[in-house]
Amino acid sequence: MTPEFLAKDLLTQYELRLPADGANRLEAEISDLAATRKYLFRISKIARKSHCCFFFILDGLDCLALNETKTRQEILELLPIGLPFFKFVISGSKSSYPELKLDNLTARNFLLPQLALDETRLLLNSSDLEDSDFRYLHKACKGIPAKLVAVKRLLRDSPDPRSVARRLPDNLPTIFQLDWQSTDRLKEQDLQCIAVLAHEQNPHTISSLSELLDKPQVEIEDVVRKISFLEVDDRSQVISFLSEGHRQFAQRQLQAMKNDVIELAVRRLSKHPVSKEALSTLPTYLSALGRADDCFTYLSPEHIEKMLEVHLQCGRGAYCGRRLTLL
Repeated sequence: MTPEFLAKDLLTQYELRLPADGANRLEAEISDLAATRKYLFRISKIARKSHCCFFFILDGLDCLALNETKTRQEILELLPIGLPFFKFVISGSKSSYPELKLDNLTARNFLLPQLALDETRLLLNSSDLEDSDFRYLHKACKGIPAKLVAVKRLLRDSPDPRSVARRLPDNLPTIFQLDWQSTDRLKEQDLQCIAVLAHEQNPHTISSLSELLDKPQVEIEDVVRKISFLEVDDRSQVISFLSEGHRQFAQRQLQAMKNDVIELAVRRLSKHPVSKEALSTLPTYLSALGRADDCFTYLSPEHIEKMLEVHLQCGRGAYCGRRLTLL
């Protein structure tokens, strides 16, 4: 969306509401942005005389980045926001429009109904997808129709819909970018919470994150509450991403923090080297950091024996045994 495009669209719609003679007098000014103000003045007169309201529906402006200040401001200046007899339906949250100062206006929030899982299946209508794919796409899109329609177009144009679905952050990043905007309010140190959840293999609770990052639990709770793509399981208190796609997108956004997260994990796991968590993931982390000597030191006969016990308990003994024999 550009200011020029919106101006021309508004002029076309204003013409439909103006008497023919009024529209004709401004015909030469159709391409001029200033013409919208002249049309608007005449529309305002019609509204006052007839005591009727004109409604504007604005969709997609929240997709423009907040740092595109000039473009956003030029678009908003074309609209009679705050004037009598003009009402607006605008998509997005209040935080998406800091320029509008909505607290000074009479504004109300309306939540659009989300689709149920069965409705998502009907909308996507793809015989190439399995039930797990539908569930994943439904959760990644939060059941929001507009996002699901974008996914449907992507699937329809692909020869391999399942592959597209599995790599949604690569193929349709805008779905996750809108959710990611909720991190704009966070301080850099608060992003550590998301980075740990994205890059660490082991699950975390509010309590374990608090201990790992040496932060008060109330601060961790505040961060999680602010982030729209995180959820806390009521029973286990484990924090997780809404979908695997959200986690993958977060990994890409916070790639620079990956090694710091792994270092934190190594320090935590090294305190309990024979715990199930350490035996399952510590060698992988040490290898990722390029600490080969530490990795070989850790893989002592005693630890390897305990690793076998852990994997046998998890039902993966045969695979692990073959792998360790190769080592």
